[in-house]
Amino acid sequence: GERRAQEMNQRMEKARTERQKLIRAEYASEGTSSYDAISVRRQQTDRKISRLQSEQQSND
Repeated sequence: GERRAQEMNQRMEKARTERQKLIRAEYASEGTSSYDAISVRRQQTDRKISRLQSEQQSND
């Protein structure tokens, strides 16, 4: 159980770090052709974080 919790925390931290990078990239690319693709990736990462949070809550 503890190992699974550690793995879950690592996945969550990685997803949050990726989200921060995408937010910065999204802001920097506003008004460019890259903006839409970056925005979609950020939204996917948001959903991943939400799913991981749900998994954590169901395991607690």
